[in-house]
Amino acid sequence: NVKAGSPLAKALADMVESRLPPGQLSDVSYLLHEEYEARMHRLVGGASIVRREGLKQLSGGNTYVLPYVREEYAELAKLLRLSPAQPRAAHRGLIATQHSSGAELLLVDRRQSEGWLPREEQWLPHP
Repeated sequence: NVKAGSPLAKALADMVESRLPPGQLSDVSYLLHEEYEARMHRLVGGASIVRREGLKQLSGGNTYVLPYVREEYAELAKLLRLSPAQPRAAHRGLIATQHSSGAELLLVDRRQSEGWLPREEQWLPHP
């Protein structure tokens, strides 16, 4: 029930679909909480922090962390071709995606960044 040519139809046309035959999903145990948390901490710990201005210079095969605040999300989503809706795929303020360069890009919400970002990159509530 999506009208042809509508913004939603265009967004859906850009989405990637799985090409796996039904029932051929591989081992997804890495998505269990403990394994997922450990993997995310390894990724963030080995990543370089990048600013929005540096997104055009990312190198494929590397991992980058882009600190952001939710007020910037809609604009970043457009730039990175992510869903413009609220960041639903966020896990404790972290969104993992792949940049067009092939680099792994981790968007980290500065307000929910404890454990992800260095203290100077975090936006903490006033005491």
